[in-house]
Amino acid sequence: MTRLCAAGPDLLASGDDVGKVCIWDERQKAACSSHAVHSEFVSDMAKHPREQCLVSVSGDGTLAVLDLRKNKLRGKSEPDEDEMGSVALVRHGSKIIAGSQDGVLSIFSWGFFNDCSDRFPGHPASIDALISYDEDIVITGASDGIIRILNILPNKLVGIVGSHDDYPVERLSLSSDALTLASASHDDTVKLWDLTALQDESEEEEDVKEVESGQAAVGKDTSSEDEAEAAPRSQKIHKAERGAHKIPSRPKSQAADFFADLIVTQHSSELAAGI
Repeated sequence: MTRLCAAGPDLLASGDDVGKVCIWDERQKAACSSHAVHSEFVSDMAKHPREQCLVSVSGDGTLAVLDLRKNKLRGKSEPDEDEMGSVALVRHGSKIIAGSQDGVLSIFSWGFFNDCSDRFPGHPASIDALISYDEDIVITGASDGIIRILNILPNKLVGIVGSHDDYPVERLSLSSDALTLASASHDDTVKLWDLTALQDESEEEEDVKEVESGQAAVGKDTSSEDEAEAAPRSQKIHKAERGAHKIPSRPKSQAADFFADLIVTQHSSELAAGI
């Protein structure tokens, strides 16, 4: 068994080293179903809650989608030249992100599983761990030991959380409040990272969008002189001040010191099994 993934309240999905995906019900002793999906080991899996599907990637370079309700394969990609080692869903499940051995993130559109619609290169080493932080941001763990934060569509590096020196990052796990990230590595440690700075940055970006939206409304209202002349003075003042009470965003910090104040806690390898 190479990978486990929660598939429902009572269901668990497992992947093995020959590419088989099994669905287990905790109320039964035997597997509910077994699917020979891949030709090599299953490296990672993720569930699509709305579609009730299980997405899996493999060392054979393919991505597969298993329909949990119909209990059959819904789609599968053409084999890639490199192994796929990690997978996550973003954009409310409309995009599937798969990390590969050559350091490229392949972006698939939901429903079009045959081939990726976009590619995001940049990692100098294989992407072995991948989780979604929100609908736009993913966090990656690579074999160079560095944990990176990336924005998807537009594709760009947001910052670096930290590293396990030169030891590959095997697993990543996010707390329920998205404030703490746990990472496990070949250095036999589990590290906890404070992501408060990332959450603050996301809130600032939302503030900027609200302010820009308010300014756009003001510009639209004041662009028509005929309307302005016809409106009462009180209405003009109200329109001119629309959006003025929005809290302005603080200036964005540079990428270099974006995570300068992150808190790192290191535990023994005995905690690795908890991730």
